[in-house]
Amino acid sequence: MGDKKKTLNEVTAGDLSEIFENLRKDGFIFRADFSQISKRLLKECLSINPFSEDFQTLVISYLEHIEFDKKRKDKFEDEIFKDFRNEERKRILAAIENEKDFHKYICKNYFDLKREPKEELLEAFNKSSNL
Repeated sequence: MGDKKKTLNEVTAGDLSEIFENLRKDGFIFRADFSQISKRLLKECLSINPFSEDFQTLVISYLEHIEFDKKRKDKFEDEIFKDFRNEERKRILAAIENEKDFHKYICKNYFDLKREPKEELLEAFNKSSNL
């Protein structure tokens, strides 16, 4: 992603792909849970170290980082986009209620991970060994 940290609002699919590839390259992705994967991504973007901060500090930093409380002033904004943004706000508010849901949300939202890769790998191994 380069030397300068980008905000999560600025990262491109290529940036996320690069971070994911680095996680895959060293095999970390197949040993890590959502929390560890999420923290590796957030470490690339946030000004704090997610591995050394408590959950509340991490959430506050994330919300500030994505400008969660910033008011939109575009009076010509299409209703569809307004509805989309409101739904996304609801998802974020639900996700920050507990740490497990928060990290799952980060992984789903930025890497499109619905299940932990280590669980997928284990399931694939079990299926192949049962043949």
